[in-house]
Amino acid sequence: MDADPPNWWRRWQLQVLKYWPMEPRKKARKIMVLGDEYALQGDSELAQECYRLSLEIADEARAVHVRKKLEQRFQP
Repeated sequence: MDADPPNWWRRWQLQVLKYWPMEPRKKARKIMVLGDEYALQGDSELAQECYRLSLEIADEARAVHVRKKLEQRFQP
């Protein structure tokens, strides 16, 4: 039983992770790495969603170095 979870489940997990109590820079990096993993798996739509969410968190935290890394991966 090694089936992939449905896409809605992954999106829900992202939304929960967005509000998880964690330092914003670490949270943005964690979501960015998760987006990289989804991109490697071939799910580019979910990877773009991760990058968008991570960019939003990085903007709120004013994390310039995380934002620059995200801009290399994500073109809105």
